Amino acid sequence: MGELTLNNKLADKVSSALNTPLGPYLEVPVKLFIADSALLKQTKAVLEQLKFQDVRSIAVQANYFMAMRQLFSELTNFEGVVLVNHPPQKVKDTAGMSYEDMNFEDFYKGVASFNKSSRRNTADLLNKCVPIFISAQDSDIRMRIVEELFSYGIMAAFMLRVQDYRMPAAEQLEERIRELQDYLLEFFLHRNQKLTEFKEYKSAEDLKERRAKSENLMAEVERLKQAKEFDKAIALCRQAIEVLPTDPGAYLESGKLLVKKKKYPPALQMFRDAEKVADDLPAPNQEIANLRVEQVKDYVHKRKEAGLPIDQGVLDNYLKEANESFKAAIKKAERIQAVRSQGQEERRKDAVAGIAENILTLGVQELLGPGNPLVRQLGQLAQETLSNTIQGEGELAPKHLVQFGLLAFFDGDLPKALNYLKKASQDPESFEDACKKLNYIGTQLRQRDKHDEAVKVYHFLLSLKPSFKGVVLFNLAVALESKALELKTADDPRAEAISKMAVGTATESLYVDPLLPSDQNFYANTVMYHSLLMLVKLFRAAAGSANNEAETPTDKACRQASERLENLLLQKKDKEALSFMFTLAQKLTPYFTGFDKHATPLVLDFAKRLNAVLKNNPKPKMRTFGKILGVLVAKGAKKKDESSIATSPLLNKVMGALNKGDQSRAAHELAIVLVARPQLLKTKDFQNDRTLTNLCKEIYNKLNSVDFDKFT
Repeated sequence: MGELTLNNKLADKVSSALNTPLGPYLEVPVKLFIADSALLKQTKAVLEQLKFQDVRSIAVQANYFMAMRQLFSELTNFEGVVLVNHPPQKVKDTAGMSYEDMNFEDFYKGVASFNKSSRRNTADLLNKCVPIFISAQDSDIRMRIVEELFSYGIMAAFMLRVQDYRMPAAEQLEERIRELQDYLLEFFLHRNQKLTEFKEYKSAEDLKERRAKSENLMAEVERLKQAKEFDKAIALCRQAIEVLPTDPGAYLESGKLLVKKKKYPPALQMFRDAEKVADDLPAPNQEIANLRVEQVKDYVHKRKEAGLPIDQGVLDNYLKEANESFKAAIKKAERIQAVRSQGQEERRKDAVAGIAENILTLGVQELLGPGNPLVRQLGQLAQETLSNTIQGEGELAPKHLVQFGLLAFFDGDLPKALNYLKKASQDPESFEDACKKLNYIGTQLRQRDKHDEAVKVYHFLLSLKPSFKGVVLFNLAVALESKALELKTADDPRAEAISKMAVGTATESLYVDPLLPSDQNFYANTVMYHSLLMLVKLFRAAAGSANNEAETPTDKACRQASERLENLLLQKKDKEALSFMFTLAQKLTPYFTGFDKHATPLVLDFAKRLNAVLKNNPKPKMRTFGKILGVLVAKGAKKKDESSIATSPLLNKVMGALNKGDQSRAAHELAIVLVARPQLLKTKDFQNDRTLTNLCKEIYNKLNSVDFDKFT
């Protein structure tokens, strides 16, 4: 049989896919100690296609025991990698039947036995070996073999697929190229880390136990992060490092948490340690770059706050290191290991493009200006990275449209950026990411005092109906209020109208998402302080005028029940809301006897939906509960009709929104009306309109979660 070659079409296809991610390792000498002649021929052809420069084939002894001695001889005085496919051992079962067994552990134990008289460490010889064999794909087999051979210093095993014999030889070779490229890249990228693990741990079982313990600790770190308990999370990261010092994950997580705490020197050390542990991983360099940018922001903020001049040399030093670290991360990402189901090339592109996206969302332009030379260098690095990695391959994937949208914004082309992100948002998988980047762009524009453009972006984003509508509405309110203050300074008569729009939008944002004030970033928008304070006072008065009598313990319990139901419904936890409502029917009867008084519109709408679902429920108790809800819903609707006597034309928009079931828009309009005409609160029509007074109570309860002491 002649040499294995690819036809031209397949060769072009493979060549474009490879893109030499193995480049740094192509000079490593490779010996092929492969007994299976067909596998030897294929492997040799693959390494030739991958352009390894020093590949030697060894004629392997057919005898199992003689091959042990032969391999030991080949390993002596050789520095490189040996791909080993040893001859099988002939053994007999209990019935006396002969069969062949690869028996990996026995074979390498035999090879190790020849090193007894040598002063050289056995593992230093055998860690050059990588078993290569063909088997039905079962990750457990490969994992078991690697664990068996751990004690000999062998770090990997290449388990190749059984190929269909009817497949053309060129296609078989193409498949082997992809398999072996993935395996070799994984081997070289993680070899140093695995050798360190071998020296650090007693056995494969010890390493496995440590990994499990480390994973449990890092899961707890994640929980603590969500609870904002960063100091405890940092302490647990240190425990995880002690348990598994060869895993870069805990170093990286600890470093990121320390950056949050503005503890930059220890954070930097964590990232440096992560790089030592995994020197081919791009993440440590990427995080070092991010840290340096955070130091730039922190330095500028502190100097401005203290009224001190900014030393450009300090900024340049930080940004130069950020630039170099991003370059190093990109270079490493070019060689990133593939997830086999995704394919190496796609994973590589995503990793590289992700770093470019990171650069584009640093937010240094608004701080130092787009003309800053080092800011432009970062932008050019992102542009070159995206262009070299993604562009020129036909139509862009939606996830990459997002990144090119960010690049267009960085270059000052907002229409182009919006066009890219609009296209990306039309893909379900990229929708959420596109929406988040639009929100980012709106915020960047606002921070650059480009309020009109920010408002335009936020309105466009709201038209897409993002999952975080409350956040976008609040950002829109901040942009409007900032615009109003700008106009007020210039004695522009439009200021008052825009400020009212900001007040209404802020009210709507908190109505949609009452949890907004639990985020510390909420309080960074000091421009909203006075407007929010005014709203709280206004709706406190509105809620008070709606109920001049002191709140009874029962009314308080009913109000709290409605608030809990609302929170569950806002979080899309309908099952929990149903369970809680059923419990209320048994434990808080006044809630239902006064359902029209206590149930908010959101709860009333939920009750309507439950009535429709439960009336045919197979369980008698639930059917009965459904009928009760039907009566209460009808009663609530009747009361609403009887009590909605608001006659002021000023309230037309409020009542129109309520009639459409748009409670958040009604809250928006009501805030605008009451800011302009607070005297309406004293009218009997307003005080007797239960729909309006209940809406005022709801708005006040949501506004009341704002902690004004947190504004800085």
